[in-house]
Amino acid sequence: MGIVRHDRFKKFSAVSIGFTMLLSLGFTGETFAAPKTNKIDVVAEQKLNKDLSKHKINQSLKKTWNQETKRSSESELIHNNGKRIENDVVDKGGKDNLVAVYRTNINDTEYEKYYFSDRPTEDITEIKQEVLSDELNIESKPDQFIRSLTHNKNKSTTKLSTGYQTKAVKPVPSGGIIKSYKYNFYPFGGNKGSRIAVFNTNVEFKRKSSNSTVNGKKASVWDVHAYQSYEQIQAVGRLTRQETKLGANYSDQKLLKEGPKTDSGGSVSVTLGGGGPPSITWNFNTSSNFRTQNNSSMEEKLGKWNWYLKFGHANLKTEPGIRITNTGGNLYVNINHYFRIDGYVNNPGNVRASIPDR
Repeated sequence: MGIVRHDRFKKFSAVSIGFTMLLSLGFTGETFAAPKTNKIDVVAEQKLNKDLSKHKINQSLKKTWNQETKRSSESELIHNNGKRIENDVVDKGGKDNLVAVYRTNINDTEYEKYYFSDRPTEDITEIKQEVLSDELNIESKPDQFIRSLTHNKNKSTTKLSTGYQTKAVKPVPSGGIIKSYKYNFYPFGGNKGSRIAVFNTNVEFKRKSSNSTVNGKKASVWDVHAYQSYEQIQAVGRLTRQETKLGANYSDQKLLKEGPKTDSGGSVSVTLGGGGPPSITWNFNTSSNFRTQNNSSMEEKLGKWNWYLKFGHANLKTEPGIRITNTGGNLYVNINHYFRIDGYVNNPGNVRASIPDR
């Protein structure tokens, strides 16, 4: 059953964030050319803009944008007509361009979707169409939309236990925060050819306590759980190695636990504990085609894992995680991926997730 937009905003207030990254493998130095515009395109664009307005999505042109900027309306689409937006999301030197940001509310969720591309320009019409589609899905089935961001369709919103849901400097949603990234892989630097593979990662952040003590200081305890999936679309999109890093190397933060451990393949278990709140355990299956190599470092406050293909062709689902503490300011987590696809290497750059905390 659908819900009315204004009712959702009055009733709920939490934060969940989603990112979408459009990424291409850099195989050539050819220049990407934006599609030509004709009368049919103009009419379609005008209708699309009217539909966005009808669903109260405010469009805002920005050449510079900061991820901590407050939302200007119930729903907003920030873009630069497909061109790069200067930002603080990707570290300097990262190959991807931020081209659009969509922000709205979903029940007890504030949802943000980030669009990245390694092309000099991106098709803004396609992005608008996807934003409109997401908006319609959110309006009709908001809970189902949130559940779709994790691998468990039957998952329900988890509230923090009374003993640990204490007040901190910054309010945080009881249902947690989700930041989603989508990587589309193309041959020939994305300039021609069809998509060969897709990688999705939905990183869930849950503050399990805001009143723990670390080295004599009050601290928050956070569990970070990444739901990741690699899907091969064409024969040339075979994944032979994937690396994921979840880093918390900041002075006010400490890594308590990480997982999974090294495993030969199949069923894998992760347990996060420490800091006061109860431990949490989950399981996932990499299939027998991949083995897990743990290269994490407590000293570097880094969770780091590699998955290596042992034989054949196979898609890959993984769920690495870390438990960390924070004694001051925002929580920061660096998220980085490395891919080897049929001999080609791609590292899109470091993304920094910033979450209001203390």
